[in-house]
Amino acid sequence: MELKLYNLTALEEATGGDKDFMASMLQLIIVETPKDLKDIEIALENKEYAIVSSIVHKIKPSIKYFCVSKLLDDMIAIEAWENKDEMMVKETHVFIAKIYSVLAQLDSI
Repeated sequence: MELKLYNLTALEEATGGDKDFMASMLQLIIVETPKDLKDIEIALENKEYAIVSSIVHKIKPSIKYFCVSKLLDDMIAIEAWENKDEMMVKETHVFIAKIYSVLAQLDSI
């Protein structure tokens, strides 16, 4: 059995349990989030760390609807990172990979 990387409790609460609305929100997240993740990757390549923080801040509300708490902690750390170093870049790439894994699971439910 595959480990479930997402938690839909916040989305259920926000939608009042409306399954159709939940499905619409999930589809929007599944389609739009990869575009933002790609923009983060480009900003990392260009060492535009303020843009990385800005995009992470932009997607945080959507991601809060389906992510487990560890990934939210990762987002907060990336958004607020003061030392723009190779560790930050590496951790951001790890975060991006995790979000792609979550999106893949969400797309299969």
